[in-house]
Amino acid sequence: MAERHTRTSLVKAWAQHARRVAVPSGFSLFPGDIVRPPRAWLERTANVMRVTEPARGGHFAPFEEPELYAEELRAFFRPYREAATR
Repeated sequence: MAERHTRTSLVKAWAQHARRVAVPSGFSLFPGDIVRPPRAWLERTANVMRVTEPARGGHFAPFEEPELYAEELRAFFRPYREAATR
């Protein structure tokens, strides 16, 4: 029973990782991040609308640079807010 559950979980997990994210996606690649995915991988796995590389911040960017992080979020969502108000 446990073996079947594990095998099923692995198949589901692989399927989740293999599917592409369809919603508009944005990525901020901070200089101190632990992992910096290649842009080609981002574009293959997500509907990339924006990729930025801020000058400051690390793995905990929201805590290290809260104003910069908030501006990144606002800049990503700004076109969607403007389109919704038209």
